[in-house]
Amino acid sequence: MPQATLESVLSLKQGPLAEILPLFEPASLKHAHEVHAFRETHPEARNIYTRTADFSMYRVEHDESSQQGNEAFLYFARLPHNLIFRNVVEAAKQLRKPGNYVPPKEGIDEVVEAAKQRQALRIRIKDLNLQKDNPNDDYGHFDVDPDNLDSLNPAQKSFVQAIYGSSRPGNRVYLLDS
Repeated sequence: MPQATLESVLSLKQGPLAEILPLFEPASLKHAHEVHAFRETHPEARNIYTRTADFSMYRVEHDESSQQGNEAFLYFARLPHNLIFRNVVEAAKQLRKPGNYVPPKEGIDEVVEAAKQRQALRIRIKDLNLQKDNPNDDYGHFDVDPDNLDSLNPAQKSFVQAIYGSSRPGNRVYLLDS
């Protein structure tokens, strides 16, 4: 029996997203927690960059409980709610030019509804307690003790579990700051 290659197991393909996404069978697309589980048993895959089937969306919303009124939220969804994969040519074009993808309103509404149905995460950015190495950075991070997830606040813990599943998490999680 031939030995599985890394490329065949992870379905790795290189190239621009809009060109390679159609080459994948939808069932072969992996979420972050699945990639991390694979990497635990295949150390040779730990430093290979991959795109996952997960979708992140940032949205400013009116929040009755906030003194400021408007708050930035992160939505983290799995397939079938990945709006970039659904409209990859337009998304890739927007990601190349202005650097952000703005999905159509009906797609945004779909992801918001998925979060209400607990099919996606909705996390207030400020609840992640992001730290910045430089005040001008677009990204922030929070540290993770892989041996003590209970040291995380509820927002951090839910996001780490969404990314890593039952795999051992890394020491730091980076994401766009609001």
